[in-house]
Amino acid sequence: MKKKMIGSENDMEKHRIAARVATAAFLLGLSVLLMTTFGSYGEDRSSAESEPYPPEETIVWEDGLRIAVASDLHYDPDNTDKSAAVSAVQYNPELIEALLQDVKKQGSEMLLLTGDLVNGGKVHRHKMLAEMLRQAESGGMAIYVLPGNHDLSPIGQREFAEIYSEFGYDEAFSRDPASLSYSIVRDGLMLLMMDTGGYSVSTIDLPGAPKREQAGAFLSGETLKWAEDMLMEAEEQQLRVLCAGHYNLLPETSRQESGFYLENGTQFADLLRKYHVPLYLSGHMHIRSVYQEDGLTEMLTEYLLSYPTGYSMLNITDTKLQAAPRRVGVDAWAAETGQQDPVLL
Repeated sequence: MKKKMIGSENDMEKHRIAARVATAAFLLGLSVLLMTTFGSYGEDRSSAESEPYPPEETIVWEDGLRIAVASDLHYDPDNTDKSAAVSAVQYNPELIEALLQDVKKQGSEMLLLTGDLVNGGKVHRHKMLAEMLRQAESGGMAIYVLPGNHDLSPIGQREFAEIYSEFGYDEAFSRDPASLSYSIVRDGLMLLMMDTGGYSVSTIDLPGAPKREQAGAFLSGETLKWAEDMLMEAEEQQLRVLCAGHYNLLPETSRQESGFYLENGTQFADLLRKYHVPLYLSGHMHIRSVYQEDGLTEMLTEYLLSYPTGYSMLNITDTKLQAAPRRVGVDAWAAETGQQDPVLL
């Protein structure tokens, strides 16, 4: 990783102070706009889960950097028999195509896919999905991916990075030698894309990856050190930071005993707070929800293949981060592409 030195120690401290002032304004906009468009909850999350998608005309997007976030695509082209009882799983190729069209229609400059890209880690499924993403990127939108617990086995870490080389790994500002985590720097922003694990130890084949005896959703000491190096770099360059991973960050988010959140999520959350990172994006639980604690917001994006087929939209300005859930315009995609299946129309 190349460090960018910024003058004397006094100059560097001035830059840090300026960055923190800018982040404070950014945090204020984030907390207010998440509460008004997603709903906010602590002990009682029922209102956030039942809140309908806001009517499109009620959301006024300011001029900013537009980022779409989708999760848990579970792409499975081998399970599309439509003669059986109708379910969204049978239509997952169509729903993903509709998603890719919809996010471009919303003016998204980036699409973040936070894991569980396919079912079962099959090589042909990954390659077919990568081709769909390649076609979507040809329109000018950047797509960045992360692995989830369903993405590895039989393929390993190295093959995953090779298949998705065009979607984050080749253009990374830095790659973590110990995992599939990486960072992207563009538009005054650092995306900290975290590989949260949770997959079979037999798939861990990166040369720098520490050996594990059992699978688990956690960040190794090596990966935590790399992440802090990235956060220090962002602070020096006065970059805003957004962080994403597949697993939930805190037990409070999922209210599960285990299996849904990072085992050392509290430690990583404290690291994000130390460097004033306002937002962590995740999926895995298959529901849409928001949790806010001590200046850090976690936003979960729902399972694409369940009603109401949604994703999240972010819009970043100089002082605000707007966030709102959005339903995929499946019927509009179906009409525009000449689909005949009444289920899609």
